[in-house]
Amino acid sequence: MILVGSGNMATNLAYAFRKAGVRIDCVYSHQLHHAEELALKVGVACYTDDLQNVNDVLKQDSSNQVVIYCLKDSVLPEVLSCIDAPDAIHLHTAGSMGITVFAGKNKPHCGVLYPFQTLSKERVLPFDNLPIFIEATNEADLLRIRHIAEQISTKVYLADSEIRKRLHLAGVFANNFSNCMYAIAAEILEPTGLSEEVLLSLIDETAAKVHTMPARRAQTGPAIRYDESIMNAHLQLLDDANLQDIYRAVSKNIHENQ
Repeated sequence: MILVGSGNMATNLAYAFRKAGVRIDCVYSHQLHHAEELALKVGVACYTDDLQNVNDVLKQDSSNQVVIYCLKDSVLPEVLSCIDAPDAIHLHTAGSMGITVFAGKNKPHCGVLYPFQTLSKERVLPFDNLPIFIEATNEADLLRIRHIAEQISTKVYLADSEIRKRLHLAGVFANNFSNCMYAIAAEILEPTGLSEEVLLSLIDETAAKVHTMPARRAQTGPAIRYDESIMNAHLQLLDDANLQDIYRAVSKNIHENQ
């Protein structure tokens, strides 16, 4: 296996595959010290910032190799064009990128391995029960990709590019936007001198509720009651017009979908 990338996704996948006993032959990053850092963490001898070195590794036995691309969408097509290994299986890990990114890149064995989770280099997660969504262009490659995914997770699902794009969008709302709300809440607390730690039990219970009931039914607060006096008081406390717009828009959605 070769990992192209050394960021959040690559780091977590490296740990997951090494835990499963999968040999990683090379780690690539466009910054050599990042490739070295990840390689040393997971015990990989070969690391590089030169894609020609990746091609050299692939030439040794490309038919049995898996190349996993953990890159930003904007650089993925260019990097794919630089990797010459038509016998290897090539997988990207992006939720928002279609499988057609491989078209015209001389990669007949290609697909997607998309772990559906927020991942950080500083917090490596177990993959055992983490949902992984896969896609391929033919049945034979799909079986190979399923086998690869099942080495690290018990929850492997098929999802074509259109389903995955919608899944990624849902993830942005559930994770990225929620995390943004946590950050805003912490900033609102700053003038009080209270630590953002006081928010944690509330955050934990909010997340725990949706394990046992639909999110809409778990909703509480002034917007669902449309308590205008409290909502107007909140708006007055917000001295940022953008935050006021967010407050109004989210409150409107909560009230109209109760």
